[in-house]
Amino acid sequence: MKRIIVPTDFSVNARNAFNYAYSNYGTDVEYVLLNTYEAPNAGNGMLVSIDEILEKESIKGLKVEYGILSEMYPDANIVTESVYGAVEDGIRRVNTKKECHIVVIGTTGATGLKGVFLGSNAERVIRESILPVLAIPAECHKVEMNKFVFAADFKTIHHESTFDPLLVFVNQHNGTVDIVHVHDPELDDEQEHSLGREQLRTIFSAVNYKVEEIPDDNVLEAVGEYIDKHEVDVLVVIPRKTSFFKRLFKKSISKGLAYSSKVPLLTLKD
Repeated sequence: MKRIIVPTDFSVNARNAFNYAYSNYGTDVEYVLLNTYEAPNAGNGMLVSIDEILEKESIKGLKVEYGILSEMYPDANIVTESVYGAVEDGIRRVNTKKECHIVVIGTTGATGLKGVFLGSNAERVIRESILPVLAIPAECHKVEMNKFVFAADFKTIHHESTFDPLLVFVNQHNGTVDIVHVHDPELDDEQEHSLGREQLRTIFSAVNYKVEEIPDDNVLEAVGEYIDKHEVDVLVVIPRKTSFFKRLFKKSISKGLAYSSKVPLLTLKD
C-alpha cells in the first residue's frame, strides 16, 4: 500500500492539501498525518518542560484533526504521527519507518507559490526531502490533475523512475504533459540538450506529451506566461543545483508569476 505524508499545522491550508491528496489518491493509500514540534532554545530545565507541553499539544491537535478529517473523508485510511523537530526532519523519520510515496503539503498565505519560493516550511521540505513533494497553494481549490507542465532543463536524467509519480498521475487522469524548455541561446550546450531531449522523449513515449522550446533569458517569467496561457493544472520541476533551477526559484519573484497562486507544484527527485 502506498503511503502519503501530509504535514499539518492544523490550519485550513493543511486541510486543503489533504483534500487535494484524497481527491487524487482516493482510498487505496494510507495517509500519514504528520505534525512536528520543536521548542526554542531556552535553557535545559525549561526546554524539557516546553518539550513535554508541545508534545502533548501536538498529540491533542492530531487527535482533533483526525476526527475532523475522518468525518469529512470516512473512507480514508488515516494514521497520525507526532514528531519532535523541523517538518523536514519529521518527514525523513516517518519515511524511514514507513517507506512513503510522496509528500503533499500546503503552502502558506495568499501569495501561493511565492510562499514556496521564499523560505516557508514547504520550501525547506522541497529542498531537503528525499521524496517527491506536491505543494498545494492556499488558494488552490481545483483538484483536477489533467494538464501538466514540466519545466525541463534538458540535463541528463540519472534515474528514469524519477518520473514515476508524474506518470502515475498522467495515466490515472488521462492527462497531458507539456515539456517546456526555456533557454538562453547564448548559454546553451546544444549537444547536452540534444541528449536530454531524446531521453525525455523516451520516458514520456507512452503518454500524450509535446515539447515546447522558448528562447528567453528569464526562465521565471517565460514559464509563468506559458502556464497563464495554457490553463495548466500542475507545474513540475526537478530541483537541481544548476543555473536553470536557481533562476526558476530565485528570490526576486516577478510579476510574471502572479498566475501561480493557484497552481500546485510537483517536485521530483532524481
